[in-house]
Amino acid sequence: MSLDEFTQMLGDGGLLNEHFGNREVGPLWNLSMMTNKDELNTERHLNMTFVEFLEAIARVADRFEMANLTDFFPEYEAKSPWELDKKLESTFLLLIRATQTPKVFKQQLAKYGETVAAELEALKLGIVTTFSRA
Repeated sequence: MSLDEFTQMLGDGGLLNEHFGNREVGPLWNLSMMTNKDELNTERHLNMTFVEFLEAIARVADRFEMANLTDFFPEYEAKSPWELDKKLESTFLLLIRATQTPKVFKQQLAKYGETVAAELEALKLGIVTTFSRA
Protein backbone atom coordinates (compact mmCIF):
# COMPACT_ATOMS: atom_id res chain seq x y z
CA MET A 1 0.00 0.00 0.00
CA SER A 2 1.42 3.34 -1.02
CA LEU A 3 1.33 6.53 1.05
CA ASP A 4 -1.43 7.96 -1.15
CA GLU A 5 -3.54 4.81 -0.78
CA PHE A 6 -2.96 4.76 2.99
CA THR A 7 -3.97 8.43 3.31
CA GLN A 8 -7.06 7.87 1.17
CA MET A 9 -8.05 4.85 3.29
CA LEU A 10 -7.83 6.94 6.45
CA GLY A 11 -9.84 9.72 4.82
CA ASP A 12 -12.51 7.29 3.59
CA GLY A 13 -12.71 5.88 7.12
CA GLY A 14 -13.41 9.33 8.51
CA LEU A 15 -10.19 9.37 10.52
CA LEU A 16 -8.77 12.54 9.00
CA ASN A 17 -10.15 15.72 10.54
CA GLU A 18 -9.05 19.04 12.00
CA HIS A 19 -7.16 17.24 14.79
CA PHE A 20 -5.36 14.73 12.54
CA GLY A 21 -4.78 15.58 8.88
CA ASN A 22 -2.71 14.64 5.84
CA ARG A 23 0.40 16.29 7.26
CA GLU A 24 0.55 13.81 10.16
CA VAL A 25 0.08 10.69 8.03
CA GLY A 26 3.30 10.89 5.99
CA PRO A 27 5.77 10.77 8.89
CA LEU A 28 3.87 7.91 10.55
CA TRP A 29 3.84 5.99 7.26
CA ASN A 30 7.60 6.52 6.89
CA LEU A 31 8.33 5.44 10.46
CA SER A 32 6.41 2.23 9.84
CA MET A 33 8.46 1.28 6.79
CA MET A 34 11.38 -1.11 7.21
CA THR A 35 14.80 0.03 6.05
CA ASN A 36 15.67 -0.88 2.45
CA LYS A 37 19.24 -1.13 1.27
CA ASP A 38 18.49 -0.69 -2.44
CA GLU A 39 16.09 2.17 -3.10
CA LEU A 40 17.53 2.97 -6.53
CA ASN A 41 16.82 -0.30 -8.31
CA THR A 42 13.60 -1.38 -6.60
CA GLU A 43 10.31 0.22 -5.66
CA ARG A 44 9.98 -1.79 -2.45
CA HIS A 45 10.35 1.37 -0.34
CA LEU A 46 7.23 2.89 -1.94
CA ASN A 47 4.75 0.20 -0.82
CA MET A 48 4.02 -1.32 2.56
CA THR A 49 3.98 -4.98 3.49
CA PHE A 50 1.20 -6.23 5.75
CA VAL A 51 3.40 -5.99 8.85
CA GLU A 52 4.30 -2.40 7.99
CA PHE A 53 0.61 -1.67 7.43
CA LEU A 54 -0.28 -2.97 10.89
CA GLU A 55 2.45 -0.86 12.46
CA ALA A 56 1.25 2.23 10.58
CA ILE A 57 -2.32 1.67 11.78
CA ALA A 58 -1.06 1.31 15.36
CA ARG A 59 0.98 4.52 15.05
CA VAL A 60 -2.04 6.36 13.64
CA ALA A 61 -4.35 5.04 16.37
CA ASP A 62 -1.85 6.03 19.05
CA ARG A 63 -1.98 9.67 17.88
CA PHE A 64 -5.74 9.95 18.36
CA GLU A 65 -7.44 11.17 21.50
CA MET A 66 -10.23 8.83 22.60
CA ALA A 67 -12.52 11.85 22.74
CA ASN A 68 -12.17 12.17 18.95
CA LEU A 69 -12.92 8.49 18.26
CA THR A 70 -16.15 6.53 18.39
CA ASP A 71 -16.09 4.14 21.33
CA PHE A 72 -18.24 1.29 20.05
CA PHE A 73 -18.11 -0.58 23.38
CA PRO A 74 -17.84 1.93 26.25
CA GLU A 75 -18.71 -0.77 28.79
CA TYR A 76 -15.48 -2.53 27.85
CA GLU A 77 -12.79 -0.61 29.71
CA ALA A 78 -9.29 0.01 28.37
CA LYS A 79 -6.61 -2.42 29.55
CA SER A 80 -3.74 0.04 29.22
CA PRO A 81 -3.37 3.51 30.77
CA TRP A 82 -2.71 4.94 27.28
CA GLU A 83 -5.94 3.36 25.93
CA LEU A 84 -4.11 2.03 22.87
CA ASP A 85 -6.30 -1.08 22.89
CA LYS A 86 -9.47 1.04 22.71
CA LYS A 87 -7.92 3.34 20.10
CA LEU A 88 -6.99 0.36 17.89
CA GLU A 89 -10.44 -1.18 18.32
CA SER A 90 -12.15 2.06 17.32
CA THR A 91 -9.76 2.71 14.43
CA PHE A 92 -10.25 -0.75 12.94
CA LEU A 93 -14.02 -0.62 13.38
CA LEU A 94 -14.19 2.79 11.67
CA LEU A 95 -12.14 1.44 8.75
CA ILE A 96 -14.35 -1.66 8.53
CA ARG A 97 -17.46 0.53 8.58
CA ALA A 98 -16.07 2.57 5.68
CA THR A 99 -15.43 -0.52 3.55
CA GLN A 100 -18.64 -2.48 4.21
CA THR A 101 -22.27 -1.88 3.49
CA PRO A 102 -24.23 -0.72 6.56
CA LYS A 103 -26.01 -4.07 6.76
CA VAL A 104 -22.78 -6.10 6.70
CA PHE A 105 -21.10 -3.76 9.17
CA LYS A 106 -24.05 -4.06 11.55
CA GLN A 107 -23.82 -7.87 11.37
CA GLN A 108 -20.05 -7.85 11.97
CA LEU A 109 -20.37 -5.39 14.83
CA ALA A 110 -23.07 -7.55 16.43
CA LYS A 111 -20.86 -10.62 16.16
CA TYR A 112 -17.92 -8.75 17.68
CA GLY A 113 -20.28 -7.41 20.38
CA GLU A 114 -21.10 -11.00 21.35
CA THR A 115 -17.39 -11.67 21.84
CA VAL A 116 -17.05 -8.54 23.97
CA ALA A 117 -20.09 -9.51 26.06
CA ALA A 118 -18.71 -13.01 26.61
CA GLU A 119 -15.38 -11.60 27.74
CA LEU A 120 -17.04 -9.12 30.11
CA GLU A 121 -19.06 -11.97 31.60
CA ALA A 122 -15.90 -14.07 32.02
CA LEU A 123 -14.16 -11.16 33.75
CA LYS A 124 -17.07 -10.85 36.19
CA LEU A 125 -16.56 -14.52 37.06
CA GLY A 126 -12.82 -14.00 37.50
CA ILE A 127 -11.87 -15.93 34.38
CA VAL A 128 -9.03 -14.43 32.36
CA THR A 129 -9.61 -15.05 28.68
CA THR A 130 -7.11 -14.83 25.85
CA PHE A 131 -8.35 -11.30 25.06
CA SER A 132 -8.35 -9.94 28.59
CA ARG A 133 -4.81 -10.29 29.84
CA ALA A 134 -4.87 -7.69 32.58
